[in-house]
Amino acid sequence: MLMAIFAEKRGYHPIVVYEDDSSRYPAILGGLPGLPLNHFFDYVGFPLEDPRFFRAISPSLLFFGESWRLLGVPELRSGFSELERDRWMPGFVSLQEILLPEIFGVLKKEFALSATSRNFFQKWLSWWQYRRFDRKEESAAQKVLQRIPEVKIWNEFLRSLSPYLGLSSHEEAVPLLRALVSCLNGWLNIPEPEILHREVQKTALKVLKHSVREWDGAPVVPEFDRKKRTVSISLNGKTEVFDRTIDLSGTLDRVLDLSSWAWTIPEDRLSNGWPLQFLIPDSLGEGTSGIFQGLSREGQIRFSAFLHTTDGKKTARTPRDLLDSLVLGEENIPEVPRLVPEPRQMIDYGGLPAGHSWRIRSSYQMTSGPIRRFLDPTRLPYLTEDWMRLLYRQLPLS
Repeated sequence: MLMAIFAEKRGYHPIVVYEDDSSRYPAILGGLPGLPLNHFFDYVGFPLEDPRFFRAISPSLLFFGESWRLLGVPELRSGFSELERDRWMPGFVSLQEILLPEIFGVLKKEFALSATSRNFFQKWLSWWQYRRFDRKEESAAQKVLQRIPEVKIWNEFLRSLSPYLGLSSHEEAVPLLRALVSCLNGWLNIPEPEILHREVQKTALKVLKHSVREWDGAPVVPEFDRKKRTVSISLNGKTEVFDRTIDLSGTLDRVLDLSSWAWTIPEDRLSNGWPLQFLIPDSLGEGTSGIFQGLSREGQIRFSAFLHTTDGKKTARTPRDLLDSLVLGEENIPEVPRLVPEPRQMIDYGGLPAGHSWRIRSSYQMTSGPIRRFLDPTRLPYLTEDWMRLLYRQLPLS
């Protein structure tokens, strides 16, 4: 619904088919002012700075690697000595002064282009412009890796974080470096799911009026007209033709190897200095790492945990295996996943014509003609700047 509100504000006439499920929203990792993620939530009327909808987390993350790292502290809290900064966040100054302008600079230029109205010729050339931005960004990342030796100190953290960003092996460097900067600076917001879900529904029903339809659970079968480059979709006995379809419901036919849990503990079980988000790597080589995210409300801390199982490992572990029961709350932690990470596919692509093929645009998107498929962000712990930039590419200002 948020995406449909965004499309409507950019000059499109969207029809949204949704499943009424508010069980989980991804955390927001990133969001510099003037860049896609932050601008998106401002644009649709639910700014990251509004505590009704999002809660900023500081410290942003505790990493339980061979060397513990408490990320997001020096930028937000005063009184830390240089020695303490280097202990918890080695290379912070170099990363801040070199990596930030290099990596985010290219993204800022791309976003400035996507935020302005363009004529037909400029839109036609957009494929070339986006490729140019991607190449510039890769070049900037390589320069950063060469100029900042401290990045090597973070290799273990970056490898451990990668599965929770939903990245493929061929596309890791830039999103991982941007995620590192976001964590170091404490740019992390946890949604208030129930409040956000309710308010988004109210806004969507008001703004989109008769264009919001609840999914009945039956997969929709699209018909692809190659000549007209349109998609016909039949829903509830009515067939409509669209110039593009954006599917946010699936995993792009990928196995993410993530399982998830949810539970609550009394707030007084943890000290005020204990972070509510922590990442545990597979340091023992047992095939499972985990990321834990907590949200404090009304004397309770609601935890959710994503565990990543390495390929080839037959037995997935549980949060109880990774973290002490003093933190988890032994009486509350479930033995089996409470949330199933695999979504129900809303669109059935089995009926598309022979010879139909998909082009992989990134870890988060694949396309074929007027059909755009996105990795469902609610199946991941984070919604990132890199996911959002693809939405801007598919919905240029009309």
